[in-house]
Amino acid sequence: MYNKTLIVTLVAVIVLSVQLTTATVPTADSFGVEDSSGYRGTHVLIPVNITNSQNDTIQCIMFNISYDNSVITVVGAHKGTLTPDWGNFDYNNLTWGTRVCIATGGDPLPNGSNGSVVVLNISIIGEPGEATNMNLSDIQLSDETGTYVGTAPAKNGTFSVIAPTPTCVFDTDAGTYPSSSGIHTGTITLKHTIDVAKLYTYPCAGTGGHTEYVRFYGPDLDVTKTWNGYIGDYHSIIFVPSFTLQANTTYNYEISTGSYPQIIHEQSLPTANGTINCTLFTDANGKTYTDWIPAIRLEGASASGSLEVTPDRIEILFDEPYGSSYTEQIRITNHGKNSTSVCITSSDNKVTPGSTHFELAPGDSRYVAINARSDTQEGEYYIYVTADGKTVRITVTVAYIAKLSVSPSSTIIFGTVGSDVCSVQKTITIREDLGYEAVNFYVEQRSGNGWVIPSRNTGTVSKNNPVDITFTLTPGPRDYTRRDNNYTWNFAITGSNANSVTITLGACINETVNACKLDDEKLELKFDKPKGTVPGYNENIVLETGAKVLRVQ
Repeated sequence: MYNKTLIVTLVAVIVLSVQLTTATVPTADSFGVEDSSGYRGTHVLIPVNITNSQNDTIQCIMFNISYDNSVITVVGAHKGTLTPDWGNFDYNNLTWGTRVCIATGGDPLPNGSNGSVVVLNISIIGEPGEATNMNLSDIQLSDETGTYVGTAPAKNGTFSVIAPTPTCVFDTDAGTYPSSSGIHTGTITLKHTIDVAKLYTYPCAGTGGHTEYVRFYGPDLDVTKTWNGYIGDYHSIIFVPSFTLQANTTYNYEISTGSYPQIIHEQSLPTANGTINCTLFTDANGKTYTDWIPAIRLEGASASGSLEVTPDRIEILFDEPYGSSYTEQIRITNHGKNSTSVCITSSDNKVTPGSTHFELAPGDSRYVAINARSDTQEGEYYIYVTADGKTVRITVTVAYIAKLSVSPSSTIIFGTVGSDVCSVQKTITIREDLGYEAVNFYVEQRSGNGWVIPSRNTGTVSKNNPVDITFTLTPGPRDYTRRDNNYTWNFAITGSNANSVTITLGACINETVNACKLDDEKLELKFDKPKGTVPGYNENIVLETGAKVLRVQ
């Protein structure tokens, strides 16, 4: 009996000890992302949220997020609403997804925190209808001392690629290279009647491909429209009022393009909603073709009815010094037959429209500025445009840009350095010029030998906390196969969320030789043979470097 009681008591003590240790490990009710969606070719910001942190404050957070790289990819990561002052931050893209680490040397996350700790900038590369899971794993929450590392239940999400939903559409889909601006003529025949409100031109990646002039003409129709310039959704031409292309009727088109639009390299292209043919294309150099069809999309009135707002997503990049003003534009068009009263509101007082109330006559368009204050946090904001009892939501994405610079110069000249010099040093200062976020930087040698070493290879720099790096040159033996003594070294300073700066260093390395200094201060030749018995006497002297031997006779 005694032994059994003793065993039970020991077990109870062990269990109690485990409970006390576990109670001090940081945790939370959940950690992860919500379901999200977006259009192909755009970016979406996805916050990673923590819910009701507890048991201890949190000073370091690490996690993995896996996803299908053919659908989305992380192209940037930024601090969240709960971590704006955390200074140590980095992310790495891997084959399965992204690994993120963020930590602070200052104020930790208190108990009861709710909100985003990191915001992921997602580039959407999948096709409409595709989706991917966004699964969180290896979640690590460290307390203020770093003694205990806890975790939290993962909240996983799904990302879906959605397609634009105009009420009626004729779409060639995207084209390919080669591309050129020029004049297209041809015919188009539709299977269904379309009330055309917009013509969209597919641009080649990284270009401003667009339509500068368009004409549709045929039975009882002759409509022309001219491009409005690089303003707002400049890849599109808006028709005010809209016009009708009747089903099973052949119309002629003339489309004059600028920059590099995508091209369908076919003489005829059948689609689900009709067929478009190429009669003649004359490129900017005067060459002609009969198999170049412009990649375009014809859209009807938007789902909101007579009111059309373009684009429905805008991105405001904070790429000027803190305190600058930022503005993008949206275009509001009234396709209806009557005047309408337009009301514009915002989800936040830091992202606001330039106009909030105005009348829009039938067939008229108006550009409205969307302004963002420089103290706006990164993330998504919403502008609501309401007319005739219907509302269109515009998504405004605010993203921070960081800019690295070095002083006094990105070119450092050590000058002429003797090979017997132990070392020489030059110091530069790295700065972040815009002031929106800190940058974790890396110093990497891109060319040159191993004679130059930086004082550090990594660090964190912010607007008010520049970092000095000293480059030390320690010359090695001269390379006698070289034609000159001029050496150069290139180093790149890069950041995960900033530009790259290249540092070029140069030096002339001279071999140190005291050509007149001998091993002995005096040289003695002894005539110790009978005169005439030897042809002459000689003795060797050696230069200090040992590079040459001279014979004195």
